[in-house]
Amino acid sequence: MTPAQILNLDDVRRLRAASSRFGEAECARKSALLARAAGSDIVESDVLVAWHDCLLYLLAYPETAALHRAARVELRRVAALAHRIAMHGRPRERRRLDGRGIAFTASTFAFGWKVACWLAMRFPRHADLDSFGEHRMPLRDVLAAALPPLEFALLADDDDDIALLDEARGRASRLAWLIAQVERLPASDAVRALAFDSLDAYLTLQPGASRLSRTFVRGLPA
Repeated sequence: MTPAQILNLDDVRRLRAASSRFGEAECARKSALLARAAGSDIVESDVLVAWHDCLLYLLAYPETAALHRAARVELRRVAALAHRIAMHGRPRERRRLDGRGIAFTASTFAFGWKVACWLAMRFPRHADLDSFGEHRMPLRDVLAAALPPLEFALLADDDDDIALLDEARGRASRLAWLIAQVERLPASDAVRALAFDSLDAYLTLQPGASRLSRTFVRGLPA
């Protein structure tokens, strides 16, 4: 049995260079290079990220319906390989996928109030609060006007904001509970946004196979 060919960065660069050239001969070349790559294994995160982005370009400018179909099939395979690395790859390879926006991989960013509310409402299983920035306003100061006095008194002695969240949230996610408390503030939405932003909250996205990833997000079908 012949061992599987391994895709490398030179293979990706060749197709990436060909992907922006159009014409009958170039289309045939792109199709051949794509078919060859689709028969190769991917073991390095850097190669997977580069190949993923190349496929997104091919999907944006596919030239033919057949090339578009082939790129979509290959993108699904790449997503499965990303899942394999994220679950079972070496720690170094997993870290290289973080923040890339690829399906099944994690990304952590500081989002503002409106985006945090949208994520909690639209993707409750895929977005949660990870941490707070170093120069944030203490969480208890933000919650002082939102929680009932007795509940606030029970929580106010905890200097660890994440521990406070985990103690108070019950079965809700950190993000959902925090947004619910900020929404209880007796203030306008603009002031709530300022209060939330003062926390310098970092959210981690775990998109899975949802449209929250660059892999599967798409615009209108036509």
